[in-house]
Amino acid sequence: MKIAVTGAKGMLASVLARRLTTLGHTVLPLDLPEQDLLQFTAVKNYLRAAAPDFIYNCAAFTNVDLCESEPEKARAVNALAAGNLAELAAELDIPILQISTDYVFSGAASKPYLPDEPTAPLSVYGQTKAEGERLVQKTPKFFIVRTAWLYGHNGKNFVETLLKLAQTNAALKVVDDQRGAPTFVDDLVEVLILFLTCRDYGIYHFTNSGETTWYGFTREFFDLLNIAVPVQPCATAEFPRPARRPAYSVLDLRKTQETFALKIPAWQDAIRRYIKGR
Repeated sequence: MKIAVTGAKGMLASVLARRLTTLGHTVLPLDLPEQDLLQFTAVKNYLRAAAPDFIYNCAAFTNVDLCESEPEKARAVNALAAGNLAELAAELDIPILQISTDYVFSGAASKPYLPDEPTAPLSVYGQTKAEGERLVQKTPKFFIVRTAWLYGHNGKNFVETLLKLAQTNAALKVVDDQRGAPTFVDDLVEVLILFLTCRDYGIYHFTNSGETTWYGFTREFFDLLNIAVPVQPCATAEFPRPARRPAYSVLDLRKTQETFALKIPAWQDAIRRYIKGR
């Protein structure tokens, strides 16, 4: 297949593009500066000429706090560009898969969010990603895959930030009142590939299984690496940020599990494999 992958230099899309290539697919990578998704007509013309069989839209403005001060840019990248790609997918009669986020939910729940539950984002990032979802749903052949707490070997992520902090701080405080599920990019990529042959269009969730807090995630990571830096739990209020985060954003994985007959690895297993691959 000929497959377009946006945000191709990013943490997720770079792994996806490489894996697709090893499977024998032809990858059409789109990213700055060669391709600007905000140049809507140019992007459409490029993809019309390239004639892909499938589009993965992994591009996003993911700096959650910066989105608060740059809402127009956030909307352009996270919503309008996604809608433009969806229009093209409809024109070419091909599927599009939109990567989305747990931040489309408010975090007020006490049990994992189902794919069809109403969204209620707290931040500009979440609001623009939710708008992107709505625009993508206007094409008949769409997949939306929400994920959360993503980390991998290529790009900035929470895990590597912690390692740097551990090298320069005698002790750390990490938030312990936000619950979610970490997601290893490599595991997400294997699931994304399954959608190439899926025709059950709609919204799906994928993270590693289980749930924890950022503090719990840190403790697991440090214990595995024998990092002796003390880590103390703290409240979100101790680290005020421009964007509000959902306090609880665990995603219900059952639809994805049942559609593909999957056994989804636990987040603890995933972090061990990540460390092994560093």
